Amino acid sequence: MDDVLEGLGNYTPTTPRGHLRLHDLGELLRRDGLRRGLVPLTEHKVGVLPWGQHTGKIDWVWRRGHDGPVVAAFEIEGRDASFKSAGHPCLVADHHKLMRLEGARKWLLLFQVDHDLQPKGSRPGFDYRSGVARQLDAVGPHDIRVALDADLWDSAFREQLAES
Repeated sequence: MDDVLEGLGNYTPTTPRGHLRLHDLGELLRRDGLRRGLVPLTEHKVGVLPWGQHTGKIDWVWRRGHDGPVVAAFEIEGRDASFKSAGHPCLVADHHKLMRLEGARKWLLLFQVDHDLQPKGSRPGFDYRSGVARQLDAVGPHDIRVALDADLWDSAFREQLAES
């Protein structure tokens, strides 16, 4: 995918530096999955989580056909999840949900702009990707890749996504 904007319907972010809102990021995942000939689905059920309260649902998955295998799974969180306390429930749940899928490329994507177009919690110079990766490592072993919304405009990231 040489030009992400062309490949995703000439989408232009409304925020600085390609930062996206939650729903914009989800829409780009939907469009890109369709463009790749995959079936993008939201709220993919993965069974009851270990604490037995409710069924876990992954934000987005890409499937090969309607009944085919899941080839990529995406959880989406605000970038401020990267500096929440260790063992924060949203990242623990994301870890458990994604790790239930075998054979799929797993992603935790961080959006950087809130619904009111204000930046999500900010810490100048903080590496949001590494912060979330450390949180996931604390939960247990995983093969989850962490990326920022703005990474969609980076060719190296798009190559990794294409491997899904």
